[in-house]
Amino acid sequence: MTTEPARIDERLLERVRKLAAARNCSVDEILQQALDRLEPPTAPGESVIGLFADQPELADKLIEDVYQTRESSQLRGGRS
Repeated sequence: MTTEPARIDERLLERVRKLAAARNCSVDEILQQALDRLEPPTAPGESVIGLFADQPELADKLIEDVYQTRESSQLRGGRS
């Protein structure tokens, strides 16, 4: 693992340390979790729609089928 020195405000660092202690993990793990939440998916396959990135017609048909199924399903709000 490579490390790089960083300047972090002492108050911010203390907050991160307290959060890490409360969650029984390291400061590195807290930072990794924060980055994972902040970074959007980068690869098309990281989302369901991204799986169909190279097949837009199929994606359109799939979405249309989902909407039609939801409208006709009896699971919607107790419709009969």
